[in-house]
Amino acid sequence: MRKLFVLFVIAVLVLGFGFYRGWFRTDKDKIKEDGHAAIETAREVGGRITGGVEKGVDKLREGTQK
Repeated sequence: MRKLFVLFVIAVLVLGFGFYRGWFRTDKDKIKEDGHAAIETAREVGGRITGGVEKGVDKLREGTQK
């Protein structure tokens, strides 16, 4: 029980120090930038996947028409 209490005290101290140092502040502009970058990356990957699927479908169609 004593170890649990010591661990709890250490956690509270680390959290308090973190708030004091600003470790937990959020930069809303940075979050928006990251969100836009993630959306663009997802679009690029989605385009590559869609293009690959279309090529595969075309190959299947060519194979069945012969």
